[in-house]
Amino acid sequence: MIRFVRKIVLILAFAFLPLQAELHPSRIVPQVRVVNNDVVVSWTTANPTARGIVRFAPDDGRNRQPFPEYYSSAEDRSVGKSHSVTLKSLRTDIVYNYRVSCIDTVQWTELRSLNYTFRLLKQGDKHELGLILSEGPIVANATPNSIVIAWKTNLQSMGEILYWSGSKREKFSANSSGSVFEVLLEKLTADKVYSYKVVAFHRNDTVSSPVFTFRTAPVKNAKFSFMVSGDSRSGREADVDFRLNGVNYVIMNRLAQQALNHTARFFLTTGDQSDGNTPERDDMALQTETWRRAVAHANAFVPFYPSVGNHDATAPHIRFGKRGRHDPPPPNSAEDLWAENYILPTNGPEPEPGHPPFRETVYSFDYGNVHFIALNAHYFNVVKDDSIKFPYEGSFHRITGRQLEWLKADLKKAGQRLTFVYSHLPFFPAGGHIGSSFDRYPDERDALWRLFEQHNVGIVFAGHEHIYARVKVDKGVNPNFRKGIFQVIAGGAGAPTYDQDFKIPYLKNVVKFARSYNYALVTVDGNRFKMEAFDDYGKKIDEFRQ
Repeated sequence: MIRFVRKIVLILAFAFLPLQAELHPSRIVPQVRVVNNDVVVSWTTANPTARGIVRFAPDDGRNRQPFPEYYSSAEDRSVGKSHSVTLKSLRTDIVYNYRVSCIDTVQWTELRSLNYTFRLLKQGDKHELGLILSEGPIVANATPNSIVIAWKTNLQSMGEILYWSGSKREKFSANSSGSVFEVLLEKLTADKVYSYKVVAFHRNDTVSSPVFTFRTAPVKNAKFSFMVSGDSRSGREADVDFRLNGVNYVIMNRLAQQALNHTARFFLTTGDQSDGNTPERDDMALQTETWRRAVAHANAFVPFYPSVGNHDATAPHIRFGKRGRHDPPPPNSAEDLWAENYILPTNGPEPEPGHPPFRETVYSFDYGNVHFIALNAHYFNVVKDDSIKFPYEGSFHRITGRQLEWLKADLKKAGQRLTFVYSHLPFFPAGGHIGSSFDRYPDERDALWRLFEQHNVGIVFAGHEHIYARVKVDKGVNPNFRKGIFQVIAGGAGAPTYDQDFKIPYLKNVVKFARSYNYALVTVDGNRFKMEAFDDYGKKIDEFRQ
């Protein structure tokens, strides 16, 4: 059976929908339209800006990263908050890449947009914008017999997926039109490589993606690798692309490429995909889109499984008092927005009545004979203002209530199957977030760790601290711990790095520490595994086997 699922989301392709909320000072979201058979690119900014430039070029199909080459440019030399540039003498039926940049005359900083695309179509004597795949395709949620393929189009369209392994070709055709698509392909063969491409239709216009591949999950006892890293929010480098729309686009893009270089089957992230921490829903949706585009070249081949960080969980938020922030009520909570912007397993717990959903922020999945659990240590966020009473405590820095009940049941169901747990917060921080991790509630933390000891948890992965650190959590940390489980902090996907904390009481249990951008690569072979850690250029910084 092949099932079609159309997912309704509030944010579509930003190149074609204006933001409804106030613009963030560092954001540019251009729009394109056809005027007198030429393409006009327009945008607005929060502050007056100058030297607006649109760089553009036909897409040559080479998939350069992190951005394509732009051979041409056009400029708006006016100073103001609204700009437009006309691109002339364009070829029809050709996909063009373009980016916008300008100078903020208040902050005296450069602003840049994402790379967007358009396609000019000739209809009689007139030109109009043609159909394009504005995002994707990407793959998600691989199982032995199914996978999700998703994409977006700039116009209402129909679509189909062509996929094959060997000479046998299959086709799925969407039975309704839309612009946001998630398609579940079922009855696939386990641990098999398939080729696929997406074809979209709008009236008499047709576009297709390049051919990509995906691989279904094995059933059991297979050898495979996966990658882990997190904290890809803005860096401190001078180049704007290291902090593009709240994302260190360059480093996250580079780590996604490393997943392909290592032939990893999938990529786990340990939270804080972007700066987040905004009251504006549309601003956070743009940040998330930026992250998705940074990894899209790899996500076309391998699934990504993000987890929620504190910066993700505070976007959007409602402010109260001078310092207080709290999660908006459903359906406008940070958790609701997260579920709209990612495609993840939906087997998490049910929330208390009136509380935000856990959907796709807490989940588990199996791959081969291995079990994976993603936790949300920032559910229903509340940052208190001491001058104002707030009726709910929130769940920052802890796993409580229905999530804890779900975790216990999920671990029990997994039995003694090899399990990897990942969440944003470290249980035993090593540098930068002492007292603002799970250690804020040490009794609850230790009880969770003893729960992990009762099951076959191989590694607990974390982020939050922008470092690499491997901590052996055994009796040297707490006399009541019965066996050593490694905690690996792989928070090196682009955020500014931290120093090591040499005052922690378990300092001798910190087996390895590195202040660098980093990722972990885990290779599973039956019930054994090897973990290697690398910097963003692929230089090995740690390794152990178990």
